Amino acid sequence: MALAFFCAQGVSKPDVLTIAYSENVEPFVYTKDDQVTGIDVEIFKKLLTKMELTADFVHIPWARALKLSLAGEIDGLVSIFCDHSSDQILVSSEYSYETKLSVLALKSRLFNADSLQQDNPKRTINVVRGSFSETQLSSVPKLLPIYLPEIKSQVRQLLQGHVDFALSEESWFLNEASAQGQRNQVEVVKALSRARVCMAFSEKSFAGQEDFMENVNRVLKELKHSGFISNIIEQFNHLSNADSR
Repeated sequence: MALAFFCAQGVSKPDVLTIAYSENVEPFVYTKDDQVTGIDVEIFKKLLTKMELTADFVHIPWARALKLSLAGEIDGLVSIFCDHSSDQILVSSEYSYETKLSVLALKSRLFNADSLQQDNPKRTINVVRGSFSETQLSSVPKLLPIYLPEIKSQVRQLLQGHVDFALSEESWFLNEASAQGQRNQVEVVKALSRARVCMAFSEKSFAGQEDFMENVNRVLKELKHSGFISNIIEQFNHLSNADSR
């Protein structure tokens, strides 16, 4: 694995880092022409370039990627919600950007925010198990949660009427509905919270490199202040919207 961080003290340059991504979630992380790209990936690549590092981005299911990162068998995760808590994962204190976690429904159902609080034991909401979105279920205690093992089926379940609501990252969900030609069928019923997206690295991979995360946070801050991150977000959201038309 990649190991020592290149710094001014004369430490040799590391080998290529191994960074995992777990889902193809356009526009954040996805493959195109056999290359991994997206908002999170391009931000990560730019950060590594600034730090004179390179990486291989590999697809590994989330639970296994987290386990490998904890063990130091891979070097990090391309993105993670900043509230993730683990003694063995180094989460950047400087976040990349914020995203919205929302409840969505079909427009034809005529639901509104009040519908979420009505006593109806048959009303259901789907959520991806183990995702940060799952932590927001306490905001909708009247709804029966339907847990999904992976994110790609979430939009399909709602569009096919298998659930009444979906709890998800808003931008991704709407882009996915657009990709299926169904964007006009879906609406946001209620925005629940904003979540910050950070980078994550294996503590074991960078043991003894006390300056590593300081440099990560410094470069992330520079990328935000320079406008690079906002430009990347705008670019990929534009591409995603154009592809769905």
